[in-house]
Amino acid sequence: AHASHGRLAARLIIGLDCAASAAGLVALTEFNLGVDGDFRVPDLGFIPVTEEDQLGLYVPSASVVVEILSPDDASYAKVPFYLAHGVHEVWLLDPTRQRLSIHTPAPADVPSAEDGVLVQRSAVLGVDITEVTAQLGW
Repeated sequence: AHASHGRLAARLIIGLDCAASAAGLVALTEFNLGVDGDFRVPDLGFIPVTEEDQLGLYVPSASVVVEILSPDDASYAKVPFYLAHGVHEVWLLDPTRQRLSIHTPAPADVPSAEDGVLVQRSAVLGVDITEVTAQLGW
């Protein structure tokens, strides 16, 4: 990971702390999402605070995961994996382009949308993309 990833992850955790607390969520950094032999490691995630005491080596799902992109990164390829594992929102943060995209599961009647649907506002955390990116200071 690029050196700026940790800085951006820290800013996200601090900036989203109130929204996460209000939603009953707690932040995790670099955890194993999935099961033994089939998992990914997002840069950051939010899980229900009620599940925090049950954490093991693998976390089966999360409410939100965040991937901070590096140049030539394959994080976009992880979106279908996360959505298939019940993640409500996958955030892709691109420091090079100073852009955030939020992917949510596609409705059942939308065919072939394994990357989900892009939204402007996080329903889970109750924040808008512009609010979040304004706090990052790129």
